[in-house]
Amino acid sequence: MNPIGFFSPGNPLHEETGQVNRQKSALKLNVQSVDNTSKTGRINDYAVSLEECSCRDFSLHHKPCKHMYRLAYELGLFSLPGQAVNDASVKNSNDKKKSKAHMIELASRLNDEEKQVLYSVMYEYLYHDKRPTALLKSDVVLRLLDDALIAKTVIHLDALASASRMDVLKDFVRNHNCDIKLKKKSDILGTLSSDYVDLFQEYVSQFVFVVPSDSTMLAPRKIYQIVQPPQEDLSYLWK
Repeated sequence: MNPIGFFSPGNPLHEETGQVNRQKSALKLNVQSVDNTSKTGRINDYAVSLEECSCRDFSLHHKPCKHMYRLAYELGLFSLPGQAVNDASVKNSNDKKKSKAHMIELASRLNDEEKQVLYSVMYEYLYHDKRPTALLKSDVVLRLLDDALIAKTVIHLDALASASRMDVLKDFVRNHNCDIKLKKKSDILGTLSSDYVDLFQEYVSQFVFVVPSDSTMLAPRKIYQIVQPPQEDLSYLWK
């Protein structure tokens, strides 16, 4: 087979639905290297040529996989249906499986307090439009950060209001003689952030704003099930 001719646009194989889907998938891959002389490459950690690929998809179907289509594109032999980008964050399926298994194992080893914190972070993110969580700095939070189960993000006023105790916030404002009406936590924090910037930073410094890490979000359902508190059995109410 002439691999260059095989990737000519006129080959009817490339019009099959499965192959069109592979071409679309080829648009966003991690192209690590391409050798124009040997017409080979390394894409998503797979060894790729115009004739074969070390990925599972090619070994099962023996048709051009997304990695082979991307290599042909990089060599100027094939046009893809859209704009191709090189995404260094994309991993091959084996890497993803290992990462998922690792994060699931980490979650399974958490103690009850750590599970409770991770659960609250995931609940806010999954069920409140990806809202971050403000947590008081503690050893538990630091351990979850070190294990990359959660990741730091930017200051979020609504999350800060949820995490703040009204009595503590009022005392903070009074102790610093701030001219702020002490009605709603969100209003107090908003005025602090706009009119008392240094004091706001002092108050915020005791918190860390977090979301589930990208690694945790590789297996969100499984990890959420692991850290979710056991539901109280209320079946007796219906007896």
